[in-house]
Amino acid sequence: MYSKMGDKYREKGEMMFPKIDDKIENIIKSIEVILAIILVLTVVAEGVYIVFDLLELIKTHNIVTQSQEVLDHFLILVVTLEFAIMLIRKNPFAVVDIFMIALARKVILEYDRPMDYLIAAIIFTILIIIRKTLIKKKNI
Repeated sequence: MYSKMGDKYREKGEMMFPKIDDKIENIIKSIEVILAIILVLTVVAEGVYIVFDLLELIKTHNIVTQSQEVLDHFLILVVTLEFAIMLIRKNPFAVVDIFMIALARKVILEYDRPMDYLIAAIIFTILIIIRKTLIKKKNI
């Protein structure tokens, strides 16, 4: 009996407990905002640390040998910021952008074989097609 009643509400698109559902949704949104703020503060703190580390590398003339590590840290911060944006905006573009940035980071820093680059190029193409499709759907 209870499940039939629940089905009746779901068919109409109504919520059985709208006040509770709204409160839970607000709590979840608040947690997401708090997590995004924590991510941004972490990126700022890490960014300050990287700047000091970069200055130290310049002083010791090790910037060339450590450039890949510094670039890796910066790209991780970019991915983290994009993730924070995704938590706040909740749009499909942010998800695709995060995948593209993360893949670019992998391509720049970790790929050695030609096959890796080919696979990455195919994935980039698929992500660009998905993004263009989303843009077309948004404009319709």
